[in-house]
Amino acid sequence: MRKLRYLFFLLVSPFLVFAQSAQLGVDQKLSEAVVLILRKDSPQKGLVLLDSIKSGVASMTPVQQSEWNFLNGIAYYQLRRYEQAIPFLDNAVETATTDSAKTIILDAIGRAYYMKRNLAGAEESLKKAQSLYIKLNKK
Repeated sequence: MRKLRYLFFLLVSPFLVFAQSAQLGVDQKLSEAVVLILRKDSPQKGLVLLDSIKSGVASMTPVQQSEWNFLNGIAYYQLRRYEQAIPFLDNAVETATTDSAKTIILDAIGRAYYMKRNLAGAEESLKKAQSLYIKLNKK
């Protein structure tokens, strides 16, 4: 029985290492994209980097998916492509795991709606962000 377990481990371990290295690669690329996008001088380069990991979105963790969507939305926002930013930010809210992350993303959605001159959408998003923020402060 031990030999069978050992054999199984030997067969499966390369796949586990590959899966872990793939996750590390995604985290590293997301970190690089953060630097490019948040510097505000190179959101286009950040989008290119995010696009390079687009095929692996399905295998990302929920946190990585949320970050990937948020960074895409912020990059499009900085490029003044608000129509493209909002769907990414909406997806980021759905996959966000914490209320503080949701608050930040809802604030970004509200700003994108405001820049599109859609004041009703902006107000709705910012009210959601405000209620989550109040909830966070009560904890």
